[in-house]
This record gives sequence, C-alpha cells and structure tokens, in this order.
Amino acid sequence: MEFHLEDQFKELVALLTKEKLIKSIHFIHYKLPELFTNENKQELIKLISSLKIKTISKLPKTKFKIQQKINKEYLKTKIYNKGIIITKKPKLDSKDRCQARVWGNAHLSLDSNKKIIYGSQCSFKKYKHNHYCQKHLIKNKHGNFNQDPPLQIIKEYLHYNPKFQKNILDNCKEDESAT
Repeated sequence: MEFHLEDQFKELVALLTKEKLIKSIHFIHYKLPELFTNENKQELIKLISSLKIKTISKLPKTKFKIQQKINKEYLKTKIYNKGIIITKKPKLDSKDRCQARVWGNAHLSLDSNKKIIYGSQCSFKKYKHNHYCQKHLIKNKHGNFNQDPPLQIIKEYLHYNPKFQKNILDNCKEDESAT
C-alpha cells in the first residue's frame, strides 16, 4: 500500500474542521440565542454532518503529532464574530483590572455623557496593592485609563481616527449652535 501524507493530512484536517465547526456553532448559539436560534443551530449542524468526508486510513506515527499540532493551533485561535471572544479566563471587573490605558488599535468611543474614551483599559489583573499590572508598573506610555490622557496621547489617537475627529468637530459645532 502506497502512503500519501498529503492526502492523509487533508482528510485529517477535514475531520477536525468538521468537529470544530460543530463546537463553534454550539458556542455561538449559547452566547447569542436570540440571534442564532436553535433551529439555525440544528440546520447548520445537519448540513455540516451531511458533508462527505473520507475516513482516515491507518496513518503512521505522524498522525498523532499532526492531530496534536492542529488541535494546539485551533485552541490558540479565537472567534471574533459579533463580539464573541473565546477566552480561557473569565473577564475581570474593571475595578480589579490594571488601570493603564492601552492602545487598543486606536479605539475611540463616546460614553453616555458624550465624553471621549481614548483606547481601552488593560485586561490584566492589578499587581498586589498597586493600580497597575506588572507590565505597566514598568512602562505605561498611555497613562491611567480613569484620567484624561495628556494632549500628546490625544493627538496620537485622533491622528489614527480622522473620521472620529470629524465627528467630534461636528458635535462641537452642534453644541455651540444649540446655546
């Protein structure tokens, strides 16, 4: 019997992908039951289950290694779809988190008082009795998340968000015309 690693690898990837897709569908339904109903879930699982995938014939010792690598890589990935993020640890409350401001892909938003929020709060746990995690005790470029950032940091965020900068100017003009 001639052994073709490439064919066997493709079959293995197909089987593992099928399993992971079904697990992901269950997770999405669990997180967003009002958007992704049980009927949607069942329909997709039925569709994925009906896919014809060849069964894997006997693989040499590399089968186990390949399967381990694929599982390891899959576990590293996270699902960023409709705000769903699979993490291993539960999220900390903001009071228990490091108070450092992080870049967050130059994220800008408005709070309920129309105050601009620059970046996001570090997701790591505070170190002992400090306000910051170990990393931000050493270096904290963007300042404290709970305080207004310095002008230099504001300019840096606005530089990467020209659309948001235009919205801010428009909001300021509306506020002036209302008074």
